[in-house]
Amino acid sequence: MNNMDIQKGIETLANLSKLAANVTDAKSAAKQTTEPKQDISSQPHTQTVEVKVGSEQDKKPTVIREKPETHVHNYFPENRELSERECQVREMQLKFEAEEKDKAREFELKKFELELKERERLEARADRFREEQKEENKKFWKRFLIGVGAVAGIGVGCACIDRYTSSWSSSSSRLGISAPTQVNIPVEGSVK
Repeated sequence: MNNMDIQKGIETLANLSKLAANVTDAKSAAKQTTEPKQDISSQPHTQTVEVKVGSEQDKKPTVIREKPETHVHNYFPENRELSERECQVREMQLKFEAEEKDKAREFELKKFELELKERERLEARADRFREEQKEENKKFWKRFLIGVGAVAGIGVGCACIDRYTSSWSSSSSRLGISAPTQVNIPVEGSVK
């Protein structure tokens, strides 16, 4: 590729972008001309704004009631060197604040430790309860299985006894010897 080909390609791209811009402008202009705005309301919307300009004296608002300040932002508001008594007072305030913070921190620490001990005690109790429940469940199932085995053994024994005794009874199995029947056969001779 030489420089002429590159320049022709750039000119072609520029012409294509101009063509695209003209086509989109023509479409938007056609839309604007075909869709006239319609006023739905019967009255035109007008708004009147009244602005009053006061003098220099009226710019400051009038104070109806001054609220006394109940808290102090700066302990010693003047930019001056503190006296020895003011330094002592401020040192005492800071010392008391630090002591109160230490006491609050110790209280929170003790409270946390007590809560931790209580939680550990409750968890140990819950663990013991779970272990007892497991042991009771094991005992229950052991007893249950022993009972089921005993009932099954008794049932098998009863079935065996019934089967054994019913084999001796000729009426139930129809295998035994039946009762003798009388047959009238003429007999010659006598029995001594």
